[in-house]
Amino acid sequence: MKLNRRNTVMIGLCVAGLAVFIYDRVRPDPDLIGPETASASVGSPPAVPVPALQVAAPADATRAGGPKIAEHLAAVASRYPEAGSNPRDAFRVPDSWLPASPQAAAAQPLAEDSEQARADAFPRKHPLQAVMVSGSARQAVIGGQCLVVGQRLDGFVLLSIGELSVILASPGGTRVTLAMPDARKAP
Repeated sequence: MKLNRRNTVMIGLCVAGLAVFIYDRVRPDPDLIGPETASASVGSPPAVPVPALQVAAPADATRAGGPKIAEHLAAVASRYPEAGSNPRDAFRVPDSWLPASPQAAAAQPLAEDSEQARADAFPRKHPLQAVMVSGSARQAVIGGQCLVVGQRLDGFVLLSIGELSVILASPGGTRVTLAMPDARKAP
């Protein structure tokens, strides 16, 4: 390691910090009180009384250990009924962030649920975005997912990756070819 000015300053700071730490730990100081000479006593009560939450516990909550926390919460909730009418879950994500429910998707009728219809819809759902070729290693980015030959996407298996296109096959054998958009067709 080459010692330039910055490295020398950093090493000097570390050594100085270590020296201060060691000196602080080993120096005898009669003015400091250590744990062996420390004492504790009960202090005076606070000058300002702190109001305590007075919650009436249910009659059946009297036992040796006192009422449970659930019973305390039920007692507080009974004192404020308007607060518990529509509680908001602080950890629930907004409905707009959630995907469409399977029931809503099932309620929408499909034009055709045949294999050919799925093969026709595949290029619209999963466009070919990039092809990466490096020697014998080939990868394709389809619908935002990086795939290699043999991997599956939406039930289709990636069969081959060309310079500008890929070929996938459905479980029934229907083949789909995805091609890179022509860069010369500017909008």
